[in-house]
Amino acid sequence: MLRWSQEDASLEALLAYLRDGKLLILPTETVYGIAAPIANAKAIETLYAIKGRPSSKALPVLVPDASSARALTRHWPEQAQALAERYWPGPLTMVLPAAAQLPRQVTAGKDSVGLRVPAQAFTLSLLRAWGAGLATPSANPSDLAPASTVEQCQRYWPQEEAIAVAVDAGPTLLQVPSTVLEWVEGRWHLRREGVITRAELSALLASDLSS
Repeated sequence: MLRWSQEDASLEALLAYLRDGKLLILPTETVYGIAAPIANAKAIETLYAIKGRPSSKALPVLVPDASSARALTRHWPEQAQALAERYWPGPLTMVLPAAAQLPRQVTAGKDSVGLRVPAQAFTLSLLRAWGAGLATPSANPSDLAPASTVEQCQRYWPQEEAIAVAVDAGPTLLQVPSTVLEWVEGRWHLRREGVITRAELSALLASDLSS
């Protein structure tokens, strides 16, 4: 794979790689992610394969803004808007009912999708230029730890031709995965606690959170 610093990386070239179905390693504020266009079935298949990710496990999707996230859901709870306004861009993934047009490869046949707007300037610029979602799980084989540097990603995939470019922004700011909050049958459930804590979310939502 090529390695470009975020200062030298060309948005136009990265967009061309995405259009060609190539994978990209991208920085976020949490950990590095490995990205594929959600509408490219072959790219999504490759993403599952090189991660060794079970096909039964859905892929999280990075989006450029809350309106893009809303377009990928069939239900946007009122509190989702408040959460988006408070924490996006940022380290919160919301798992919401998936819109019918989302490929089942991405959702692993489930009725929900995890959505996040990352707070990393370069990757957010790329998402805005792309204008759509990118399936972006953490950049590591499924049985290994998430990568907080490009060097870790290169050790995981030293000769992987399906990955066109790794964009190097140095060590990620937070170095832990995002908090994951899921809407199920009218209630929020905390699936993973990250930098955004259970107590903080409970206070904003004015309710206790089940796991």
